[in-house]
Amino acid sequence: MAENLDMAGQRLRIGTNRGTTFEADAIVIASGLGCFNGEGQIVRPDPLTRWGLERCGNAIAVDPETFATSCPGVFAIGDACHYPGKLKLILSGFHEAALMTQAIRQYIAKAQG
Repeated sequence: MAENLDMAGQRLRIGTNRGTTFEADAIVIASGLGCFNGEGQIVRPDPLTRWGLERCGNAIAVDPETFATSCPGVFAIGDACHYPGKLKLILSGFHEAALMTQAIRQYIAKAQG
């Protein structure tokens, strides 16, 4: 299970509860209702609370146009995110996915120059 996220360098570094560290250009977090511990029980709050992303209650605060979080290059959609007027409907999640995908495409294109 992911325990920490280091976003200081060029790549993301994800540390696990087993002492393993992974590097990535991008990560996708699909935590749904929460995260599961080793016994399969849902744990709240999930590990995202320790990653330093701006929060709104139990959700990650995002820009409603791009779904960017408070950390550059990190995006969130679905039940994990919050913005003014947010409706927790599956239809909203599909809409958010389409907008976020375009925002990420533009973010990557800009980063590549």
